[in-house]
Amino acid sequence: MIKKVFGWVRDMYAFDFALASVGIEVHYPPVPFNKLMVQPPADVRLGAASFMHYTWSPILSDKTGATRWRFDKRQFQGAAGSSPDFVALEEQPLPPRWDPKAGYKLQAGEVVTEEGLALMTMMAEAFNGGVRALPGKFPEGYDSLADVANARTT
Repeated sequence: MIKKVFGWVRDMYAFDFALASVGIEVHYPPVPFNKLMVQPPADVRLGAASFMHYTWSPILSDKTGATRWRFDKRQFQGAAGSSPDFVALEEQPLPPRWDPKAGYKLQAGEVVTEEGLALMTMMAEAFNGGVRALPGKFPEGYDSLADVANARTT
């Protein structure tokens, strides 16, 4: 039933579903008191959270309506060397620095605060740090795109 009702989202909430299935109730206090996670850009401060969960793609514009930055996993096509069989990750641009005169807003018109922009910057920096920490361009045990493509078809 969970699969039918929640679809792919069930994977994100598997821990909660498992607890509920055995009768354990969990209360997650709101940000900034939640020690589990923060979800930028929906949340605008880190608070006590231990990790950030990418929820939706922030598209930052200024008061003129010009897009100044976007962090959109749905539009990411991969770095040079990507193919239909493998996406090579690359670092993403960071948001612009805070400018109180810029009038930053998100795509649904939400006003971006200095603290909110700092949290989105922290999220993008964490992503880029993860990309830099990758040991190589291809998954372990593979030396080329052809190796990856072959493994996916066999």
